Amino acid sequence: MAKTLKFLCGLVLFVYLFFIKKDVAGNTFLMADNIECDTDAGCPKMVHHIFYKCIDNKCKQFRRS
Repeated sequence: MAKTLKFLCGLVLFVYLFFIKKDVAGNTFLMADNIECDTDAGCPKMVHHIFYKCIDNKCKQFRRS
């Protein structure tokens, strides 16, 4: 019983840390949504698999698969 409880606590902590890390990474790219643009050249350059396009005069984030 104690081993099962330790496993569940460890699993909860691991999943919790995963979600926090994902949220932090997401917030760094969401700031670009407030950038106004006229063309795609006015948006930030591609970073890893994330790129931006100018839609409705705002930079929108997209992911390449």
